[in-house]
Amino acid sequence: MNNYSAIGHLGSDAQTRYFESGKAIVEFSIAIDQGKDPQGNDRPPTWVPVKHWLRDGSRLPEFLTKGAHVGISGRLEQERWQDRETGAQRSKLVCIASRIDLLGSKSDTPSTGTQSPAYPAVAPTGTGWDGGPNVEF
Repeated sequence: MNNYSAIGHLGSDAQTRYFESGKAIVEFSIAIDQGKDPQGNDRPPTWVPVKHWLRDGSRLPEFLTKGAHVGISGRLEQERWQDRETGAQRSKLVCIASRIDLLGSKSDTPSTGTQSPAYPAVAPTGTGWDGGPNVEF
């Protein structure tokens, strides 16, 4: 079983890439809070790269801006490639998101439990070219 879910904030605006086939993918990274150490100091966040295949006409990237608070669900995938400069084998773990929930912005106050109206929840619909569900927005 390969299921992954996380909640975090975008570190920068999402980037969208378009392919000759007409398909598009949105890519971004989220910072996951690791809390405090025993001395009360903030631990550095864990950064998770995320990719999501878009449906035609999706407006989702408009809402994936720096600081946006999101929940993601999907699968983990190991990407492998050869470094062009050194020839060394490289790899990284990426979340291929099948669901993205827009929870609010970083400026929203978590203690109130309110959500920003600019970031409505998004549920998966349809099936993408890779056989997985996609978010329609």
